[in-house]
Amino acid sequence: MADNTNTTSTSSTLSVVLIGCGRVAEKHLKAISKLKGLELKAVVDVNPDSAKRLLGSVKGFANVKTFTDYKAAIDEIKPSIVSVTVPSGLHFQIAKYAMEHGSNLLLEKPAGATPEECAAIEKAANEKGVHVIICHVLRYTPFFTLIKKLLDEGRVGKIMNVVHIEAVG
Repeated sequence: MADNTNTTSTSSTLSVVLIGCGRVAEKHLKAISKLKGLELKAVVDVNPDSAKRLLGSVKGFANVKTFTDYKAAIDEIKPSIVSVTVPSGLHFQIAKYAMEHGSNLLLEKPAGATPEECAAIEKAANEKGVHVIICHVLRYTPFFTLIKKLLDEGRVGKIMNVVHIEAVG
């Protein structure tokens, strides 16, 4: 992994910039608040009110910087980790910029809008020596674990089509 912990954080603490302040970002913020070794340095949203609302939703983040430009946040903070929770059509450009600047990624799915974008993310991660984690947050929830068990046991029958709609938040 690239040495990208050159922030004001201690060497045992990883700095985080959270980009996108919608409903999914609240889940990321709550996780950051519970994990030792992470320090949220900034949140980014084109709407400053969204950033303020997000920071107010969880205790302990009152002094975190806010930005409206993800490039400015990455350039100033030089985070160890960039957490990307923006609408999916923006994932690739933010992921590419973050990796070019040495940040590891926590990237909501889909990683990219096309197979080519996904391949480019993989290539950039390998070239820069950074890690990319794609969030598949529902995979191990009790509901989907039960569905998988029923399918594995053959209790459901042949699946012809699946339509899944889930409200987030």
